Amino acid sequence: MELFLTIIYASAGLFGFFIWIFMLIDVIKNKQNPKRTMWILIIIFLGVIGAIIYTFVVKLRKQKELPDQPEPQIVQDLAEEPQATQEQVVQELKETVQY
Repeated sequence: MELFLTIIYASAGLFGFFIWIFMLIDVIKNKQNPKRTMWILIIIFLGVIGAIIYTFVVKLRKQKELPDQPEPQIVQDLAEEPQATQEQVVQELKETVQY
């Protein structure tokens, strides 16, 4: 039983360490955040708890803001094309596939 608990604690610690490193790298790469230095210090000094706070405060807010961004040009082009009727699609398939 003691070995099992040791493995569980080691796995949790390793997982927390990777989350901490991943969030620290994310803060350093995110040049758009004006409070980047503050977040680096929070993550370094608070460890995993700071990384979790960063995830909820910055990353999740960024995901909520994404739908407001304009659609890529390819999506706009597809939206402008007229919809083909079912008969037209069947006719094109018959022309391309020879029985």
